[in-house]
Amino acid sequence: MDRRGFLKSLAGLPLVFIYPWRLTARGTSQSVILLETRLAGFQYYNGEKLWDALKPGQPIFLKRQPHNPYDEKAIEIYWQGQKLGYMPRADNVVIANLMDQQKEIRAFTKSKNQSPNPWERVV
Repeated sequence: MDRRGFLKSLAGLPLVFIYPWRLTARGTSQSVILLETRLAGFQYYNGEKLWDALKPGQPIFLKRQPHNPYDEKAIEIYWQGQKLGYMPRADNVVIANLMDQQKEIRAFTKSKNQSPNPWERVV
């Protein structure tokens, strides 16, 4: 994906904040937001069942799925052990590469929308 494509992918409603490992500068540590993205496949997994319990700011778990037959950079998204869906293919390359290097990545929900479009439900 080129730079323009990457920036366009960030323009829509976000799903989650993706943080890398802790960065240290002069004895302090801080988190840096790497990506805000939507959730793909929300309607096919446990998202609807968990909708009422899912709140903004809750940590979510990212799991690499390198043997996915449709996307070798696939990243599954879980909340409290329940699969919510996937990180969109257009956004997963950098995060998947960091995860493959065993870097610590943290992700959190940002907000929820009552949109009928499942791509816009979880932000």
